[in-house]
Amino acid sequence: MTYSVGTPPFNIYGIVDTGSDIVWLQCEPCEQCYNQTTPIFNPSKSSSYKNIHCASDLCKSVRRSSCNEQALCEYTIQYGDKSHSAGDISIETLTLDSTTGHSVSFPKTVIGCGHSNTGTFRGAASGIVGLGIGPVSLTTQLKSSIGGKFSYCLLPYSDKSN
Repeated sequence: MTYSVGTPPFNIYGIVDTGSDIVWLQCEPCEQCYNQTTPIFNPSKSSSYKNIHCASDLCKSVRRSSCNEQALCEYTIQYGDKSHSAGDISIETLTLDSTTGHSVSFPKTVIGCGHSNTGTFRGAASGIVGLGIGPVSLTTQLKSSIGGKFSYCLLPYSDKSN
């Protein structure tokens, strides 16, 4: 699915996953990133990006979160095919297109900014959009803003870069 993060908005292509709960994308600087054909998000170029402190309730709500040396919140997620992502938990403005023809922005959305990502991802995909039932899934985070209703038109995926 397509969405944007940051201020100014940066276009992202995410793989929808109803079985996971976090929205994450590859971020600069990349320690270990898979080959992505679209530009990688650089959080230092966004005025709305903010890392989360380890002591926050928000950090504690993220499954498999931990603290780094600077007391900032980090996440790690591994999928059934052994793909994984690890990086910073942050809040950022997330923007979606709507059926009205205008974009809708959701400030302070929790995202994972992945600096170490491996697996079967390829092409334009920047990361995963978790639509599960956990506290930081996209649908759970937007629930009060969207009246508990969410829909997205999913088209067949075609990766012409191979």
